Amino acid sequence: MDNNDIKQFFKQATNYKSVQARCINCILIIYFLIISSCTTNKGGKQDDIFLDTSQNKQIELAIKNWKIDTFGCLGYRNLEMVEEIILSNSLLGKTTNTFIEHFGNPNFEYTNLNERGLGYYFYSLCDSNQKINIDSDKGWIIFSFTNDTLNEIPINIAIE
Repeated sequence: MDNNDIKQFFKQATNYKSVQARCINCILIIYFLIISSCTTNKGGKQDDIFLDTSQNKQIELAIKNWKIDTFGCLGYRNLEMVEEIILSNSLLGKTTNTFIEHFGNPNFEYTNLNERGLGYYFYSLCDSNQKINIDSDKGWIIFSFTNDTLNEIPINIAIE
């Protein structure tokens, strides 16, 4: 082995280490890119903002539809909507005034000592002026407040 063979050997060894180091660097960069993209997609603020905005718009639309359907004639009111509005606005444990801000004025109410009930019509048959037909069936839901606090989400609709 002469001097040129030794130089050639070291040159190849150096190139091999250089290529190996570059490959390892590329693999590490790809690995970190994958990990960071997974983390961003999982809990990234951009996705959360999109979901929150979409959900907020749904809630706003539900509240608007609830209030538009004053007597339940249009069929917009339903139990799922009730639960969605109450939970998304944290209305359990809130006052009647806070509740009315979200649901609008009740169609009827009752008061008994420390209890108050707010009634809203559901699934009513109405005339062309969106007024309830007196002789037709009508459904309603009552929200109960004790000491001016909403106790629970009603799960039943009464029909008359």
